[in-house]
Amino acid sequence: MTSNGIQAVSLIVDAYPKRHTAVLPLELQEEIIDELSTDIKNLKKCSFVCRRWRSRTHFHAFSSIRLQHTSVETFSSFRDNPFSFFTIYPRARRIRIVGSHQHHDAMSWNPSQLEALASALQGLRDVGNASVLILENTNWEALAGSPIPSLMLSLDTVSSLELSCVTFPRHSQFAELVAGFTALRHAVFQDIEFGDPQPVLERLLADKIMMDDEKSALSLRGAGTFLRKSLHWACHSPKRGDELTATVGAHVSRYTDPSAILRSLGSSLNYLEIVSLADISSDTIISTVDLSSNTSLRRLSLSSPFRVLSLIPWLNHVLLQISSPCLRVLDIAFAASRQFHLDEPFLKYLDKVLSSPQFAELQLIQLIVVNGRLYPDLRLGMDSCVRSAMPTWDRKGVLRVSFV
Repeated sequence: MTSNGIQAVSLIVDAYPKRHTAVLPLELQEEIIDELSTDIKNLKKCSFVCRRWRSRTHFHAFSSIRLQHTSVETFSSFRDNPFSFFTIYPRARRIRIVGSHQHHDAMSWNPSQLEALASALQGLRDVGNASVLILENTNWEALAGSPIPSLMLSLDTVSSLELSCVTFPRHSQFAELVAGFTALRHAVFQDIEFGDPQPVLERLLADKIMMDDEKSALSLRGAGTFLRKSLHWACHSPKRGDELTATVGAHVSRYTDPSAILRSLGSSLNYLEIVSLADISSDTIISTVDLSSNTSLRRLSLSSPFRVLSLIPWLNHVLLQISSPCLRVLDIAFAASRQFHLDEPFLKYLDKVLSSPQFAELQLIQLIVVNGRLYPDLRLGMDSCVRSAMPTWDRKGVLRVSFV
């Protein structure tokens, strides 16, 4: 292959989209076939192009790895193969550890799986390139007596930690895990459970407020008599994990009062989502949430997709909790109705509520009609009803009606 040929195919390699497969594109295959059919001496140069392509492919293919309890033993075996090790391990940036879907089960990891997981984490620690660590569907009791916790904490390059559907027998175990990471910029805590008695958790975090440079988003989803919590936290400068747990650690439990975590987040909370599903048992809890400390809310999403707009019992309470004129986007999702005109009085009341000074900075009011598989004339009727009931916002051009 001539130098011009190498340069040409190299440009093809570099210009090809990052999300490609291990298969060489057709133009490269044809170029290589032509060169090899002309002179077999070009084999070495053609191999160089193939290696370059493979290297780029592996870089993107193995940037995120999944260590699942059913397949971790196979992945661990790659550590003993020089080709597999240097192909996979140095490229791993995002490590996702996934246990059984029955995350309450303390036996979700057997001894051989734990040994394989430890071996894989040792290899990743030796390379030292991981920046994101995710733990899902796991009972911490299954890992506590193994080397796994210390190996996770030895990944000192981790700046993002995500825990989802994880059960901790004691809150102190959760606090120790998070505190072990000393340079966090991002954290996600979703559907966390603790075995500690409820009164102990409620006494924690009495006067802790987040620092000004921290931002967070919180989702509260109805689940019977409690609310599932999903917290996304980010910070401009690295923080020690113990600083984060000292602020919101206990309140991420699904069984704690949602107002407690709202108070802890304070002015750092930028986005709040509240969802009430078919089970109305959570309505009472939602009707007591306290947003008085959340003075920097930019977006508020309220959803009850199985009820018509005027029959969402907690909607008025939540809106009246807004006290600071920082809100920019308001989303309200509700069920479709063929008798939507019956909701017109409530829409007029909603227009009156939103005319208060604390909503003066709204840039988008989006009413989302769920299961809105209606005939075009019914959709048009609902849209007209909303706009006639809220004329001020319609004239401002910030009112939107969406059907999903």
